[in-house]
Amino acid sequence: MKADHRHYEETWTLVWEFASCCIFLKRGFITPCTISFVWENNIMQQFFHWWKRRRPWLQGISSLTLGVGILALLIGGYLFHWHWTGFDTKTLWDWMQLLIIPAALAVTGYLFNRAERQSEQQAAQRRAEAEQMLIEQRSQAEQQRAEQRAMTERFLLQWRIEEELKRKEEYQREELLQAYLNCMSELLIDKGLRSSNPGDELRHVARARTLTALQRLNPERKVDVLWFLYESNLLDLHGNKQIVDVRDADWSRILLNESRLAQIDLREVNLSHAQMQGIDLRGASLQGALLYQVDLRGAILRGANLSEANLTQANLNGADLTGANLKGADLSHADLTHAILQKSNLRNATLQQANLSHADLQEAIYDQEQLRNASVWGIIR
Repeated sequence: MKADHRHYEETWTLVWEFASCCIFLKRGFITPCTISFVWENNIMQQFFHWWKRRRPWLQGISSLTLGVGILALLIGGYLFHWHWTGFDTKTLWDWMQLLIIPAALAVTGYLFNRAERQSEQQAAQRRAEAEQMLIEQRSQAEQQRAEQRAMTERFLLQWRIEEELKRKEEYQREELLQAYLNCMSELLIDKGLRSSNPGDELRHVARARTLTALQRLNPERKVDVLWFLYESNLLDLHGNKQIVDVRDADWSRILLNESRLAQIDLREVNLSHAQMQGIDLRGASLQGALLYQVDLRGAILRGANLSEANLTQANLNGADLTGANLKGADLSHADLTHAILQKSNLRNATLQQANLSHADLQEAIYDQEQLRNASVWGIIR
Protein backbone atom coordinates (compact mmCIF):
# COMPACT_ATOMS: atom_id res chain seq x y z
CA MET A 1 0.00 0.00 0.00
CA LYS A 2 2.82 2.45 0.82
CA ALA A 3 4.50 1.71 -2.51
CA ASP A 4 1.24 2.33 -4.42
CA HIS A 5 0.71 5.61 -2.60
CA ARG A 6 4.29 6.70 -3.38
CA HIS A 7 3.88 5.91 -7.10
CA TYR A 8 0.59 7.79 -7.10
CA GLU A 9 2.18 10.90 -5.58
CA GLU A 10 5.16 10.80 -7.91
CA THR A 11 2.93 10.48 -10.97
CA TRP A 12 0.73 13.42 -9.98
CA THR A 13 3.83 15.46 -9.12
CA LEU A 14 5.21 14.99 -12.62
CA VAL A 15 1.82 15.71 -14.22
CA TRP A 16 1.42 18.83 -12.11
CA GLU A 17 4.93 20.02 -12.97
CA PHE A 18 4.33 19.47 -16.66
CA ALA A 19 0.90 21.15 -16.61
CA SER A 20 2.23 24.13 -14.65
CA CYS A 21 5.08 24.60 -17.10
CA CYS A 22 2.65 24.43 -20.03
CA ILE A 23 0.36 27.07 -18.46
CA PHE A 24 3.20 29.40 -17.54
CA LEU A 25 4.74 29.00 -20.99
CA LYS A 26 1.40 29.64 -22.71
CA ARG A 27 0.82 32.76 -20.69
CA GLY A 28 4.32 33.99 -21.33
CA PHE A 29 5.24 34.04 -17.67
CA ILE A 30 8.31 31.98 -18.31
CA THR A 31 10.55 31.13 -21.27
CA PRO A 32 11.79 27.72 -22.47
CA CYS A 33 15.20 28.58 -21.07
CA THR A 34 13.65 29.15 -17.66
CA ILE A 35 11.85 25.79 -17.89
CA SER A 36 15.12 24.08 -18.88
CA PHE A 37 16.95 25.71 -15.96
CA VAL A 38 14.22 24.78 -13.51
CA TRP A 39 14.00 21.19 -14.79
CA GLU A 40 17.77 20.60 -14.87
CA ASN A 41 18.31 21.98 -11.39
CA ASN A 42 15.29 20.12 -9.95
CA ILE A 43 13.97 23.36 -8.50
CA MET A 44 10.36 22.28 -8.91
CA GLN A 45 11.06 18.88 -7.45
CA GLN A 46 12.85 20.45 -4.49
CA PHE A 47 9.93 22.77 -4.02
CA PHE A 48 7.43 19.92 -4.03
CA HIS A 49 9.56 17.85 -1.66
CA TRP A 50 9.73 20.80 0.68
CA TRP A 51 6.04 21.35 0.36
CA LYS A 52 5.18 17.66 1.08
CA ARG A 53 7.18 17.77 4.25
CA ARG A 54 4.99 20.48 5.66
CA ARG A 55 2.04 19.70 7.84
CA PRO A 56 -1.21 18.52 6.24
CA TRP A 57 -3.12 21.64 7.31
CA LEU A 58 -0.69 23.81 5.30
CA GLN A 59 -1.42 21.66 2.24
CA GLY A 60 -5.11 22.01 2.87
CA ILE A 61 -4.87 25.79 3.19
CA SER A 62 -2.73 26.03 0.05
CA SER A 63 -5.16 23.88 -1.92
CA LEU A 64 -8.11 25.87 -0.66
CA THR A 65 -6.39 29.21 -1.41
CA LEU A 66 -5.41 28.05 -4.89
CA GLY A 67 -8.91 26.82 -5.60
CA VAL A 68 -10.53 30.03 -4.36
CA GLY A 69 -8.03 32.12 -6.36
CA ILE A 70 -8.66 30.21 -9.58
CA LEU A 71 -12.44 30.40 -9.04
CA ALA A 72 -12.19 34.16 -8.38
CA LEU A 73 -10.13 34.68 -11.52
CA LEU A 74 -12.61 32.70 -13.59
CA ILE A 75 -15.60 34.60 -12.20
CA GLY A 76 -13.85 37.95 -12.53
CA GLY A 77 -12.63 37.22 -16.03
CA TYR A 78 -15.94 36.00 -17.43
CA LEU A 79 -18.57 37.84 -15.36
CA PHE A 80 -16.85 41.10 -14.56
CA HIS A 81 -14.66 41.19 -17.66
CA TRP A 82 -11.38 41.64 -15.94
CA HIS A 83 -9.27 42.08 -19.02
CA TRP A 84 -6.01 41.65 -17.23
CA THR A 85 -6.88 38.02 -16.49
CA GLY A 86 -7.17 37.24 -20.17
CA PHE A 87 -10.04 34.80 -19.44
CA ASP A 88 -12.71 36.97 -21.14
CA THR A 89 -11.16 36.30 -24.55
CA LYS A 90 -10.64 32.57 -24.01
CA THR A 91 -12.97 30.22 -25.85
CA LEU A 92 -13.72 26.59 -25.16
CA TRP A 93 -11.32 25.61 -27.91
CA ASP A 94 -8.56 27.62 -26.24
CA TRP A 95 -9.17 25.82 -22.97
CA MET A 96 -9.20 22.47 -24.75
CA GLN A 97 -5.87 23.32 -26.43
CA LEU A 98 -4.50 24.37 -23.09
CA LEU A 99 -5.70 21.41 -21.02
CA ILE A 100 -6.01 18.50 -23.46
CA ILE A 101 -2.34 17.53 -23.33
CA PRO A 102 -2.04 17.61 -19.49
CA ALA A 103 -5.37 15.79 -19.23
CA ALA A 104 -4.25 13.14 -21.69
CA LEU A 105 -0.98 12.79 -19.87
CA ALA A 106 -2.75 12.59 -16.53
CA VAL A 107 -5.17 9.93 -17.78
CA THR A 108 -2.34 8.01 -19.44
CA GLY A 109 -0.24 8.19 -16.29
CA TYR A 110 -3.18 7.12 -14.17
CA LEU A 111 -3.95 4.15 -16.43
CA PHE A 112 -0.28 3.20 -16.63
CA ASN A 113 0.12 3.36 -12.85
CA ARG A 114 -3.07 1.43 -12.39
CA ALA A 115 -1.92 -1.31 -14.77
CA GLU A 116 1.49 -1.33 -13.10
CA ARG A 117 -0.10 -1.58 -9.65
CA GLN A 118 -2.33 -4.41 -10.80
CA SER A 119 0.67 -6.19 -12.33
CA GLU A 120 2.64 -5.70 -9.12
CA GLN A 121 -0.29 -6.91 -7.04
CA GLN A 122 -0.65 -9.99 -9.22
CA ALA A 123 3.10 -10.63 -9.04
CA ALA A 124 3.01 -10.13 -5.28
CA GLN A 125 0.04 -12.48 -5.02
CA ARG A 126 1.86 -15.08 -7.11
CA ARG A 127 4.96 -14.68 -4.95
CA ALA A 128 2.83 -15.01 -1.84
CA GLU A 129 1.16 -18.13 -3.22
CA ALA A 130 4.55 -19.55 -4.23
CA GLU A 131 5.96 -18.76 -0.80
CA GLN A 132 2.91 -20.29 0.88
CA MET A 133 3.24 -23.40 -1.26
CA LEU A 134 6.95 -23.57 -0.47
CA ILE A 135 6.19 -23.17 3.24
CA GLU A 136 3.57 -25.94 3.05
CA GLN A 137 5.97 -28.21 1.16
CA ARG A 138 8.70 -27.53 3.69
CA SER A 139 6.23 -28.16 6.50
CA GLN A 140 5.12 -31.45 4.94
CA ALA A 141 8.74 -32.48 4.33
CA GLU A 142 9.65 -31.56 7.90
CA GLN A 143 6.64 -33.47 9.19
CA GLN A 144 7.60 -36.51 7.12
CA ARG A 145 11.18 -36.30 8.38
CA ALA A 146 9.88 -35.98 11.94
CA GLU A 147 7.64 -39.01 11.44
CA GLN A 148 10.53 -40.97 9.93
CA ARG A 149 12.79 -39.97 12.82
CA ALA A 150 10.08 -40.95 15.30
CA MET A 151 9.58 -44.27 13.51
CA THR A 152 13.31 -44.90 13.44
CA GLU A 153 13.60 -44.03 17.11
CA ARG A 154 10.70 -46.36 17.95
CA PHE A 155 12.28 -49.12 15.87
CA LEU A 156 15.65 -48.61 17.54
CA LEU A 157 14.00 -48.51 20.96
CA GLN A 158 12.08 -51.70 20.21
CA TRP A 159 15.25 -53.31 18.85
CA ARG A 160 17.20 -52.31 21.97
CA ILE A 161 14.43 -53.66 24.20
CA GLU A 162 14.35 -56.94 22.26
CA GLU A 163 18.13 -57.21 22.33
CA GLU A 164 18.15 -56.49 26.05
CA LEU A 165 15.49 -59.14 26.60
CA LYS A 166 17.48 -61.59 24.49
CA ARG A 167 20.61 -60.87 26.50
CA LYS A 168 18.69 -61.34 29.74
CA GLU A 169 17.19 -64.58 28.45
CA GLU A 170 20.62 -65.79 27.30
CA TYR A 171 22.07 -64.87 30.66
CA GLN A 172 19.27 -66.63 32.51
CA ARG A 173 19.63 -69.72 30.31
CA GLU A 174 23.36 -69.77 30.82
CA GLU A 175 22.86 -69.41 34.56
CA LEU A 176 20.31 -72.22 34.46
CA LEU A 177 22.67 -74.47 32.49
CA GLN A 178 25.53 -73.79 34.90
CA ALA A 179 23.26 -74.44 37.87
CA TYR A 180 22.14 -77.74 36.32
CA LEU A 181 25.70 -78.83 35.54
CA ASN A 182 26.82 -77.92 39.07
CA CYS A 183 23.92 -79.84 40.59
CA MET A 184 24.54 -82.92 38.43
CA SER A 185 28.26 -82.76 39.16
CA GLU A 186 27.48 -82.75 42.85
CA LEU A 187 25.16 -85.74 42.42
CA LEU A 188 27.87 -87.57 40.50
CA ILE A 189 30.88 -86.76 42.67
CA ASP A 190 29.49 -86.24 46.15
CA LYS A 191 26.34 -88.37 46.09
CA GLY A 192 27.51 -91.27 43.92
CA LEU A 193 24.78 -91.09 41.28
CA ARG A 194 26.57 -93.42 38.89
CA SER A 195 26.70 -96.22 41.50
CA SER A 196 23.11 -95.75 42.68
CA ASN A 197 20.46 -98.43 42.28
CA PRO A 198 17.30 -98.24 40.16
CA GLY A 199 14.50 -96.57 42.09
CA ASP A 200 16.85 -94.62 44.40
CA GLU A 201 15.78 -91.11 45.34
CA LEU A 202 19.02 -89.84 43.86
CA ARG A 203 17.98 -90.96 40.38
CA HIS A 204 14.55 -89.34 40.72
CA VAL A 205 16.22 -86.04 41.64
CA ALA A 206 18.52 -86.31 38.62
CA ARG A 207 15.56 -86.99 36.30
CA ALA A 208 13.53 -84.10 37.71
CA ARG A 209 16.48 -81.72 37.40
CA THR A 210 17.11 -82.80 33.80
CA LEU A 211 13.50 -82.52 32.58
CA THR A 212 13.02 -79.16 34.27
CA ALA A 213 16.19 -77.73 32.74
CA LEU A 214 15.34 -78.98 29.25
CA GLN A 215 11.96 -77.25 29.36
CA ARG A 216 13.61 -73.86 29.89
CA LEU A 217 16.71 -74.16 27.71
CA ASN A 218 17.09 -73.36 24.01
CA PRO A 219 18.17 -76.06 21.50
CA GLU A 220 21.86 -75.04 21.63
CA ARG A 221 22.08 -75.54 25.39
CA LYS A 222 19.96 -78.70 25.23
CA VAL A 223 22.80 -80.20 23.21
CA ASP A 224 25.17 -79.35 26.08
CA VAL A 225 22.91 -81.25 28.49
CA LEU A 226 22.82 -84.27 26.16
CA TRP A 227 26.59 -84.32 25.79
CA PHE A 228 27.08 -83.96 29.55
CA LEU A 229 24.80 -86.90 30.28
CA TYR A 230 26.33 -89.02 27.53
CA GLU A 231 29.97 -88.29 28.41
CA SER A 232 29.19 -88.90 32.09
CA ASN A 233 27.95 -92.41 31.15
CA LEU A 234 24.49 -91.58 32.44
CA LEU A 235 22.74 -92.45 29.14
CA ASP A 236 24.71 -95.57 28.20
CA LEU A 237 22.89 -98.85 28.00
CA HIS A 238 23.84 -100.86 31.08
CA GLY A 239 21.96 -104.09 31.16
CA ASN A 240 19.04 -102.34 29.44
CA LYS A 241 18.68 -100.00 32.42
CA GLN A 242 19.10 -96.24 32.55
CA ILE A 243 20.98 -94.37 35.27
CA VAL A 244 19.09 -91.13 34.45
CA ASP A 245 15.63 -91.78 33.10
CA VAL A 246 15.12 -89.22 30.31
CA ARG A 247 11.81 -90.47 28.98
CA ASP A 248 9.61 -87.56 27.77
CA ALA A 249 12.66 -85.32 27.66
CA ASP A 250 12.42 -82.55 25.03
CA TRP A 251 15.42 -82.50 22.69
CA SER A 252 13.48 -81.24 19.67
CA ARG A 253 15.24 -79.14 17.00
CA ILE A 254 18.72 -79.86 18.35
CA LEU A 255 21.74 -79.97 16.02
CA LEU A 256 23.77 -83.20 16.14
CA ASN A 257 25.14 -83.53 12.62
CA GLU A 258 28.09 -85.95 12.32
CA SER A 259 27.98 -86.72 16.07
CA ARG A 260 28.91 -90.12 17.54
CA LEU A 261 26.38 -91.32 20.11
CA ALA A 262 26.68 -95.08 19.85
CA GLN A 263 24.92 -97.18 22.52
CA ILE A 264 23.00 -94.18 23.83
CA ASP A 265 19.66 -94.72 25.55
CA LEU A 266 17.07 -92.23 24.31
CA ARG A 267 13.89 -94.17 24.79
CA GLU A 268 10.63 -92.20 24.43
CA VAL A 269 12.36 -88.85 24.06
CA ASN A 270 11.25 -86.05 21.75
CA LEU A 271 13.71 -85.54 18.87
CA SER A 272 11.28 -84.08 16.31
CA HIS A 273 12.79 -81.72 13.73
CA ALA A 274 16.29 -82.56 14.96
CA GLN A 275 19.20 -82.22 12.53
CA MET A 276 21.23 -85.47 12.74
CA GLN A 277 22.79 -85.94 9.32
CA GLY A 278 25.57 -88.54 9.30
CA ILE A 279 25.14 -89.22 13.03
CA ASP A 280 26.45 -92.51 14.42
CA LEU A 281 23.69 -94.15 16.51
CA ARG A 282 24.69 -97.75 16.09
CA GLY A 283 23.30 -99.93 18.88
CA ALA A 284 21.33 -96.97 20.30
CA SER A 285 17.90 -97.35 21.84
CA LEU A 286 15.27 -94.99 20.36
CA GLN A 287 12.35 -97.16 21.29
CA GLY A 288 9.08 -95.19 21.24
CA ALA A 289 10.94 -91.96 20.48
CA LEU A 290 9.24 -89.07 18.65
CA LEU A 291 11.28 -88.53 15.48
CA TYR A 292 8.80 -86.50 13.44
CA GLN A 293 10.47 -84.81 10.42
CA VAL A 294 13.90 -85.67 11.81
CA ASP A 295 16.80 -85.40 9.37
CA LEU A 296 18.76 -88.67 9.45
CA ARG A 297 20.28 -88.57 6.00
CA GLY A 298 23.33 -90.82 5.85
CA ALA A 299 22.94 -91.74 9.52
CA ILE A 300 24.39 -94.99 10.86
CA LEU A 301 21.67 -96.87 12.75
CA ARG A 302 23.09 -100.40 12.63
CA GLY A 303 21.41 -102.57 15.24
CA ALA A 304 19.53 -99.59 16.67
CA ASN A 305 16.22 -100.15 18.43
CA LEU A 306 13.56 -98.00 16.74
CA SER A 307 10.57 -100.12 17.65
CA GLU A 308 7.33 -98.16 18.12
CA ALA A 309 9.18 -94.98 17.15
CA ASN A 310 7.33 -92.23 15.30
CA LEU A 311 9.32 -91.55 12.14
CA THR A 312 6.56 -89.78 10.22
CA GLN A 313 8.02 -87.69 7.35
CA ALA A 314 11.52 -88.51 8.57
CA ASN A 315 14.36 -88.17 6.06
CA LEU A 316 16.34 -91.44 6.07
CA ASN A 317 17.82 -91.05 2.61
CA GLY A 318 20.94 -93.23 2.41
CA ALA A 319 20.74 -94.19 6.10
CA ASP A 320 22.28 -97.51 7.20
CA LEU A 321 19.60 -99.43 9.11
CA THR A 322 21.21 -102.85 8.85
CA GLY A 323 19.80 -105.12 11.56
CA ALA A 324 17.73 -102.27 13.03
CA ASN A 325 14.56 -103.06 14.94
CA LEU A 326 11.71 -101.10 13.31
CA LYS A 327 8.93 -103.28 14.64
CA GLY A 328 5.72 -101.27 14.92
CA ALA A 329 7.47 -98.05 13.86
CA ASP A 330 5.49 -95.38 11.98
CA LEU A 331 7.31 -94.59 8.73
CA SER A 332 4.41 -92.84 6.98
CA HIS A 333 5.64 -90.46 4.27
CA ALA A 334 9.23 -91.17 5.29
CA ASP A 335 12.02 -90.92 2.73
CA LEU A 336 13.96 -94.20 2.68
CA THR A 337 15.52 -93.70 -0.74
CA HIS A 338 18.77 -95.72 -1.05
CA ALA A 339 18.41 -96.74 2.61
CA ILE A 340 20.06 -100.00 3.69
CA LEU A 341 17.48 -102.14 5.49
CA GLN A 342 19.23 -105.51 5.30
CA LYS A 343 18.14 -107.90 8.07
CA SER A 344 16.02 -105.16 9.62
CA ASN A 345 12.76 -105.97 11.37
CA LEU A 346 9.85 -104.12 9.74
CA ARG A 347 7.10 -106.30 11.17
CA ASN A 348 3.91 -104.26 11.79
CA ALA A 349 5.72 -101.09 10.68
CA THR A 350 3.56 -98.49 8.89
CA LEU A 351 4.93 -97.67 5.44
CA GLN A 352 1.99 -95.60 4.15
CA GLN A 353 3.22 -93.32 1.30
CA ALA A 354 6.83 -94.11 2.26
CA ASN A 355 9.48 -93.77 -0.44
CA LEU A 356 11.56 -96.96 -0.63
CA SER A 357 13.03 -96.34 -4.08
CA HIS A 358 16.34 -98.22 -4.49
CA ALA A 359 16.19 -99.29 -0.84
CA ASP A 360 18.00 -102.54 0.07
CA LEU A 361 15.54 -104.90 1.81
CA GLN A 362 17.55 -108.09 1.54
CA GLU A 363 16.73 -110.48 4.38
CA ALA A 364 14.50 -107.82 5.95
CA ILE A 365 11.38 -108.97 7.79
CA TYR A 366 8.21 -107.43 6.32
CA ASP A 367 4.93 -108.34 4.59
CA GLN A 368 4.08 -107.57 1.00
CA GLU A 369 0.89 -105.95 2.26
CA GLN A 370 2.98 -103.33 4.01
CA LEU A 371 4.46 -102.21 0.69
CA ARG A 372 1.13 -101.84 -1.09
CA ASN A 373 0.88 -98.05 -0.61
CA ALA A 374 4.63 -97.37 -0.64
CA SER A 375 6.90 -96.37 -3.50
CA VAL A 376 9.11 -99.37 -4.19
CA TRP A 377 10.60 -98.53 -7.58
CA GLY A 378 14.08 -100.05 -7.93
CA ILE A 379 13.85 -101.80 -4.55
CA ILE A 380 16.43 -104.51 -3.81
CA ARG A 381 14.96 -107.64 -2.19
